[in-house]
Amino acid sequence: GIDVTTENLISAGSGLLANRRLLSDVERIEVVKGPQSALFGRSAFAGAISYITKEPGDEFEGRVNLDVGDYGRRTVDGGVSGPLTDTISLALSGVQFNEDGYFTNSQSGADVGGSDGVGGALTAMWRPTDAVKIKGRLETSKEHYDPRAVVNMQGDTPVFLNDPRAKEIVNPIITGDVYGQPDWQKASSGGTNLFNFGTYCPKNGFDPLNITPGAPGFCLPRNMGDADGHVVSLSEDPTTGGEFPGTDTRTFRASLLASIDLGYGLVSSYTGWTDFNSTDVYDQDYQASSATDFNGNGQIAYTYDANGNVLSGRRDTLMGQQGSDQETDTKQFSQEFRYETQWDGPWKLTGGVLYWQDHRLLKDKNYIISCSPFSRDQSTTSPLLDGDGNPVLDANGNPVSDPTTGSLAQVAGLCDGDPAYAASLTSWQDLYRQIGVSDPVNFPNATPGATASTWDATTRHWSFYARVDWALTDELNLTLEDRWVNEESSMTKPSGSSCSELAFIPGSYSSSNPGGANRAVAWLDQTRTLCDNERVMFGYVNNEILTPPNVLPVELTWRYIEGSTSSSYNTPKLTLDWSPIEDTKLFFSYAYAQKPGGINALIGGGGSVPPTLENERFDPEKLKAYELGLKTQFEAAGFWQFNSSLFFQDYTAKQVSIQVLDNAGVANPRVVNASGAEVWGFEFETIWQPEFMEGLLLSLSGTLLDAEYTDWTDDTRNLVRAAAYGSCPLVYKYTGRDGVEQVAEDPADITIEDTSRLQNGQYDNDGINAGDAQPVAFCSLDYAGNELERTPKQSYAASMRIQRPFLDTPYEYLFELSGSWQDKRWAEPENLVEFDSYALMDLRLGLVSDQWEVIAYVDNVLDDNTFKTGGSGPDFGDQVTDLGFTAGLGTTHYFANMPDPRVFGIRAGYRFGAGR
Repeated sequence: GIDVTTENLISAGSGLLANRRLLSDVERIEVVKGPQSALFGRSAFAGAISYITKEPGDEFEGRVNLDVGDYGRRTVDGGVSGPLTDTISLALSGVQFNEDGYFTNSQSGADVGGSDGVGGALTAMWRPTDAVKIKGRLETSKEHYDPRAVVNMQGDTPVFLNDPRAKEIVNPIITGDVYGQPDWQKASSGGTNLFNFGTYCPKNGFDPLNITPGAPGFCLPRNMGDADGHVVSLSEDPTTGGEFPGTDTRTFRASLLASIDLGYGLVSSYTGWTDFNSTDVYDQDYQASSATDFNGNGQIAYTYDANGNVLSGRRDTLMGQQGSDQETDTKQFSQEFRYETQWDGPWKLTGGVLYWQDHRLLKDKNYIISCSPFSRDQSTTSPLLDGDGNPVLDANGNPVSDPTTGSLAQVAGLCDGDPAYAASLTSWQDLYRQIGVSDPVNFPNATPGATASTWDATTRHWSFYARVDWALTDELNLTLEDRWVNEESSMTKPSGSSCSELAFIPGSYSSSNPGGANRAVAWLDQTRTLCDNERVMFGYVNNEILTPPNVLPVELTWRYIEGSTSSSYNTPKLTLDWSPIEDTKLFFSYAYAQKPGGINALIGGGGSVPPTLENERFDPEKLKAYELGLKTQFEAAGFWQFNSSLFFQDYTAKQVSIQVLDNAGVANPRVVNASGAEVWGFEFETIWQPEFMEGLLLSLSGTLLDAEYTDWTDDTRNLVRAAAYGSCPLVYKYTGRDGVEQVAEDPADITIEDTSRLQNGQYDNDGINAGDAQPVAFCSLDYAGNELERTPKQSYAASMRIQRPFLDTPYEYLFELSGSWQDKRWAEPENLVEFDSYALMDLRLGLVSDQWEVIAYVDNVLDDNTFKTGGSGPDFGDQVTDLGFTAGLGTTHYFANMPDPRVFGIRAGYRFGAGR
C-alpha cells in the first residue's frame, strides 16, 4: 500500500527504495500488468508489483534460514513472531549477507561486484476490537556494493570521413559553398556541420607516433555479444591507490496501516515515511590500462607517507578518466485514506485520496580529467621541427610529426619546442590528488577538496480516485474506475558541467613559431565557492598548480537553473468480464494512462553554452491500452489452468533518453518525446498437474511482441549514426530575427536577412558578421518503424517441479528445473546496437518437511555468458591516449554488465512453533 518509487538524478530510469532482502517475511507478491493507476497509485503507469509482508500472529512461531554458495555467498535470515498481550502481537526479522563478487579487476586482482549488508524489521499488530486493526512496521538496512563488473565494448569496423557510407550522406554539399556563404561553411564533415561522433575502434598494435593506413577510427559495436575475451579493467581510486569504494546505502522506513470496520464500510489509512541515503564513488568509464603510456611509462607502484596518504604512483596509464563521486538523500512521505463499501447488492464502491511527496538532494562531485597529448586530425603528416629547424625525435629516436599539419603528433610538453618538457606532463591521478584532495601537508599548493554542485528536486502529488464494481448479471460484471491527478515538480540544478575537472593541452604549436605557444600543460575548470558564484580557471605546469592571476586568470559565472512543471489529468479505466461457464472468464479492458512531463535530470550541463530551461523540458507521455483475455481452469488428464491475453498499447509523446548534440558538437544525454509508438502483444500461461503422477507440476508461459515507433524524427549531428543508416536528409536550423529557432529543408530558402542581428534598431544586412546566427545542418533521421529498445519479440519460461514422499520418512524430496529464453533486442531506440538472445536454466534438488528443508541449487546451469544489459556513455579511455581528443565532447563508448556465471549453493531452513 505504500508507493516507494522515485526518480534518479544524473542517471537514466527510476529507483526503487525498497530493500527486497528485508522482505524475507513476505506473505505474497501481487503482480498486475497494464495501467493500474486507480488502485495502485501514481507510479502504476504500466503495471505494479506489490509486496505484502506477514502480519504477526496470535501463536508463537519462528524460522531461520542459511544460504551458502561459491564466490563467498553467505546469507542468514530469520525471524520470530507471536503475541505480546491479548491484543498486541510482534514480529522481528533480520538478514545479513555478503558475497565476494564473480569477477576480478584485471588491473589490481581485486574482486569486483561483491556486496554485504545487514538489516532488520520490527512489525507490531494491535487489535483492540474485532473491528479495528493497526499494523506498524519499522525497518532499517545498511548495504555496501563494490564497483560493478562492467566492461568496455568497442566496435569492429571504423567509419572514416572518406568512407563511402559517409560520403553518400555529405556529398550533396561538399563540392560547393553552403547556400553561397563560404563563411557559413564548416570544415567538419566536409561542410555539413555533422560530427564524427561514434565509438572508438583501436587498431591492434596501434602506435600513435607512426600513423599507417587502417589507423583507429570511430564505429559502432553493432552486437554486444557475450563475455568471451572480455576482462574487467577498472581504474584505481587516485586518493588511496586501491579500489574505488563503490556504493553504500542506508534505508529507514516506517509505515502505519490502520482500518476500522463500520459495518457498512471499511475505512483504511496508509501512512509511509522513507529516508534513504547513498554514496557512489566508482570508475564511471569502465576503462583502464597498465600498458606503456605516451611517455614510455608503464605501471608505476603507489608510494605512501607515514600516515598512509598517497604520494605518487599510477596503475591506470590511460590519459583520461571519468569518475563518480556523489551523495544522495531522498525523503518520501505519503498519506492515503480509502473507503470500501460492504453492503449487499450488485454494487461495490471504493474511493480515496492520496498525498505523496518526494524530495531528492544530490551533492555532485563527479569529475572528468583528460590529459590529451595528441592532435586528432589524420589528414597529413610532416616532420616536427625544433627552433633550430631540426627534426624533433621521440624517446625511440623516431621523428615526431607536426600537429599543425594534422597528424597524430605528440604535442604534450612540446608547446615551447623543448622535447624534454614532455616529461613534465603528469598522470591524471597526480592531477586529481593535487586538485581534488584536501592534503595541505603533501600538496601545499592544492585547492581544498572539490566543492559539490547541488541538485534539489521535489515532487508533490494529490489525487482522488474511485472505483465502481457493478454485477450486471450473475455472469457479467462491469468495473469503472478513475483517478484525478494533480502533480507538481520543481528542480534546481547546475547549468554548467557538474563540478568537473577537465584538463588538457590548451596551447597550439607552430614549427615556425615554436616559442609562442601557451606553456600550460593542462588547465582545470573547478567550482571553488558556489556561494560566491565563482568558477575559476587554474593552470597546471611542471606538477604545480598556478592559480589566477598567474595562469589563465578567468572567472566565469556559475549559474543554476530552476523551474517547475505542473500536470493535471485523469486516468480512467473500464473492465468488462463475462463467465459463460463455470471456471472460465472472458474479459476486456480499456485504460488511459499518463506519465507527467518534467525537466531533464540526466545532466546538469556539459554543453558549450549554459542550457535554458525550455531546452530541458519534456512533455507528458500518454498511453491508451486495450486488452482482451481469457482465464480458465478445467480437468483433462489432470488439472489445467490456462490464462491468455491479446493487448494493444498506443503511446503518444513517449519519453525516450538519448544523446543530443548541440550546435558546437557537444553531446548531452536528454529526455525527449518520440511522437508515437505502438505495441501489439500476446501472452499466455499454462499450468498442468498431471493425474499420472501426484506431486508433478508443469508450467509454460510466453510473450510475443510487435513493438515499434510509429512517428519519430530525430535531428542529429552524429555522422557515424547517419552513415550507419545509409541515408540522411539534411535540414538547416537557425535562430530567426524574433529569437525563435527556425528550420529550413532547402538552404536556398535562407537569406542573410533571415539571420542578421538587430543593431541600433535596424537589421544589419551588409553580409555575415560574427554575431549573426549561422544556420547549422542536421541529419533528419526517421525512426518510424524502429523497434522499441530492450523489447524482445519473443520470451518464454518453463518449469517442472516434483515433490513426493521420500522413502518411509517424514520428508519429501523436491526436484525443480526451470528455464527461460529471451529473444534479441535493441540496446537503444536508434536500433544500431543489439543484445543477443540468451537462455537460462536453474536446478533445485532437496528434502523438505514441515520443519526442515535442505535444498541444493545450481543457478545458470548452462553457464550462459551472453551480455544481457548495458548502455553507452562518453568515452574517456583508449581513444584519449591514442588520438588525443577529449572524448566527452564528441565520442561514445558502449559498456556491458558482465553476466552472472554458473553458481552452486545449498539453502537450509528450520521453522519452529505454531504446532510444528
